[in-house]
Amino acid sequence: MPTYEYSCEDCNVEFEESLFLKEDVDKYLKSHPCPVCKRLANRIMSNFAFSFKGEVTGNSGVHGNSGVHDLDYPTLDKAVARSSEKRWSNYKERHEAINTVRQETGSRAITINHQGKIEATDPAKQELRSKALAAAAVIKK
Repeated sequence: MPTYEYSCEDCNVEFEESLFLKEDVDKYLKSHPCPVCKRLANRIMSNFAFSFKGEVTGNSGVHGNSGVHDLDYPTLDKAVARSSEKRWSNYKERHEAINTVRQETGSRAITINHQGKIEATDPAKQELRSKALAAAAVIKK
């Protein structure tokens, strides 16, 4: 629920109003009746109530809410002190091996067999896959 601040120039009063309904927000967006003199008071820009509590400390970590998402909610990699490079090294090696097989065979279709070896897909299997995909597309329609 939004809370707006208003200032009445006639009686020099500042007040807040919490508006629950969208119709009220639309109606009182720029001005609101003053609770003292009942004249229209203009809305003023107010500070929003948002703060970070806690502190970032040296080697002992973060206490409370530092306001830095990366520090307050570390990934598992950070929690176990694992670098992203180490995490993605296996992916990069596999990607390089796939590209090497594609360049050597001239085929975009690759297969990783049950032993984990990357190889070009057999043309007969490619044809079978294409037929299966075409049949699945017909069934979906």
